Amino acid sequence: MLRDRGQTDDQKAAKAAEKERQRELDAREKALVADQGRLKKESSDREKQLASFQASPAGRARAAFSEGDRLFQFVIDVKNTQAVVIPMGPAKTATTTNDPVAILNSVCNEGWDLVNGSFVFHELGSESRDKFMASGQHVAVKGTVIGYYLFRRSEENRRVARDPWDVPTIDRICPHCGAPMNAVAAVCPGCLSRSDPWQFAHERWWRTVDSTWHYLDGTTGEWHKQEQEPGQAVAGSPG
Repeated sequence: MLRDRGQTDDQKAAKAAEKERQRELDAREKALVADQGRLKKESSDREKQLASFQASPAGRARAAFSEGDRLFQFVIDVKNTQAVVIPMGPAKTATTTNDPVAILNSVCNEGWDLVNGSFVFHELGSESRDKFMASGQHVAVKGTVIGYYLFRRSEENRRVARDPWDVPTIDRICPHCGAPMNAVAAVCPGCLSRSDPWQFAHERWWRTVDSTWHYLDGTTGEWHKQEQEPGQAVAGSPG
């Protein structure tokens, strides 16, 4: 009598359960890789924001303030003119203007007071053409108007606020295995379980509990329920 080489129902069920566990494990590992990639990208974006700020007039003003400088100056193009020569017509200039007010305010907020602003036209060349059916030439000059701004140190003008790239590092406890994990991570590196990450906004840490926002009191370490939804006119709500 030949033995039945087929699998029993229990063996089939065990094999199917093992495959399911492996699929779940693979999915969790994939989610962990994606979560780590997200955190790495966010970190890279913050580094780019910081580098861009440091190269800006406000960033240079902050560095000068930190170094104890008494005066600060920067230069910016406030107006550009381009030569436009029209066939069988006149030559003229096209002008574009850059409003420096926002930049000037950002420098003042770093602890500076505007003392003087002066402007110089820097000619970059010209284009010309003979007048149509007339003697002489049409000439269009191209160049840029450069603004020179001088600031004096002013402690009272300084506005101190957390920069968007300066997110504090804090751990939270995984609700599944109890291991510490990055507060902004969505997947626990220990048990590979998913949970809602915290958010940092308006100088507070936020999390959702039963679809309701709660914020962390940094003094007492207690969580407080936010009665209204984020985005509504509530002081301190995330957004």
